[in-house]
Amino acid sequence: MRAIGSILCLSSCALLGACAATPSGADTTRLQPEDVLEAATVVRAKLVQSDWLRSRDASSAPATLLPQAATNRSDDRLTEGERWMVTAGVARQPSVLRLLESENIAVQASPIDAALLERFGVSPIEHAASNVPTHLFTAEVASIARAAALAGGTLDDRRDTYVVTYQVLELPDRRVAWIGSAEFARRATGLLID
Repeated sequence: MRAIGSILCLSSCALLGACAATPSGADTTRLQPEDVLEAATVVRAKLVQSDWLRSRDASSAPATLLPQAATNRSDDRLTEGERWMVTAGVARQPSVLRLLESENIAVQASPIDAALLERFGVSPIEHAASNVPTHLFTAEVASIARAAALAGGTLDDRRDTYVVTYQVLELPDRRVAWIGSAEFARRATGLLID
């Protein structure tokens, strides 16, 4: 009897080990840093080609762009640093800064936000008390999740679709001067745990 118990125990352990070692597809549907970088790349290209920038040149009235941390409306928990990186990935990219400068647009931050961004590794942002912001640069991260049962029974397939929407808003009335977005999806299979 003891031998049968030992055999059952060993076979159960072997089965559990084999199941744990079996790959289950993608690891997560959670928003990843490479997703934010890809969205920023897509949106930078849209901003460069925007009517808002095309209507400006070096002789245009000076403008001051004030980036804001992204608003998170997704299922993910995003830290303050991650929310700042969504907008900084576009507004603080060197080629975008050069383009904005050539169009007589300065990018700045409040002293508190500048200190926070520097703490997260973003290059220093100018802050001049005399430069009153004329435009806000905002972003919103939103997502929708879909789950399904591939083999019937328990839910074992999840797809999260993310949309990151960026806006340049004119102050003080907050009229939209430009809007651009990027969309992507992440899919994972395996036991869903919410």
